[in-house]
Amino acid sequence: MSGLNFAASLLRDAMSSSEATPPPRAETQSPTDIAELAAALNRQRAETESNFENVARVLRASERTVSEIRFESNAGGIRPHAALWSFAILAVAASARGYRVF
Repeated sequence: MSGLNFAASLLRDAMSSSEATPPPRAETQSPTDIAELAAALNRQRAETESNFENVARVLRASERTVSEIRFESNAGGIRPHAALWSFAILAVAASARGYRVF
């Protein structure tokens, strides 16, 4: 998987998020008492926590993709070696039995 495919998959995952973004809020006046200020801070904190959770979810998904890429690249290096060793073992076994291999 190339870097472009990896970037495309991340973009596709981000675009297909099931969570809808909230509509932009209209300008509000500054809170006038402490209770309003506390409520506004709690809303802001909840939004921030939600955003961090979304970022963490995307990072976990990208980590899985990176580990899949690493596995594929490692497997790509192992397969030719395994095939070569298998052939070598079969050739030695066949020549030991008297078959003409080469």
